Amino acid sequence: MPSTNAMLLQIYVSMKAMPWYAALLTVSEYLVENGWTRCFPRISDVSCLAYVVYLTIYLVIVEFGIYWIHRKLHDIKLLYKY
Repeated sequence: MPSTNAMLLQIYVSMKAMPWYAALLTVSEYLVENGWTRCFPRISDVSCLAYVVYLTIYLVIVEFGIYWIHRKLHDIKLLYKY
């Protein structure tokens, strides 16, 4: 069982990260609404095959990126500390 201090530290770190996550969502929504991205809200806007291909590429890139960013955070001690 983690100590109370460890739990409070995790809550603190999470709360510090919250504005950054909100900012990322805001920027991505802005880009979509202004047509700077290829966003297809309905499958009927593209073919089913293209939709599946775009979704697959997106998920691979996102998961690959998250994995390597997380891994690098463990390697770069200054970043991992914060």
